[in-house]
Amino acid sequence: QQQQQQQPEHPDMSNARQESYALAVENTAATSQVHHSPMSDTGRSSPPGEPPPPPPQPDVVEIILTRNKQGYGFSIRGGQEYRNSPLYVLRVASGGAAAIDGRLKAGDRILEINNVDTTSMRHADAIGIIKRGGDSLRLLVEQPTIGGEGSEAQQQQ
Repeated sequence: QQQQQQQPEHPDMSNARQESYALAVENTAATSQVHHSPMSDTGRSSPPGEPPPPPPQPDVVEIILTRNKQGYGFSIRGGQEYRNSPLYVLRVASGGAAAIDGRLKAGDRILEINNVDTTSMRHADAIGIIKRGGDSLRLLVEQPTIGGEGSEAQQQQ
């Protein structure tokens, strides 16, 4: 019976060889552990057990333009009559007040025109507010943040 109790777990191995094998397996397991850092959707790693960092938030910028001989120098798209689309800057014309100021960019979302919220605003109403505003125009725009580093306008300040 004692022989049966002392029989190696692997019948082809002696006790000494089995101990050596077990030790090698333990050392291999101890040295070959791989540590993985969880990656967020943005490709940045988070410490284990912590949620991934939030995505970059857009910058909200107030821009006050003074009309020049070429006008404000930008065009808009969107509006309630276009599938309830938000108002965006379509393009900035060279020589206009927006181009000279340099902060307004194509793709900026217009949140307010002369202190009027543009949510659910019709395109024609936005144009009317701009035209009736005289020689000064206040825009509140949301500018996309690229790479989480802030906008170019923000970096220059």
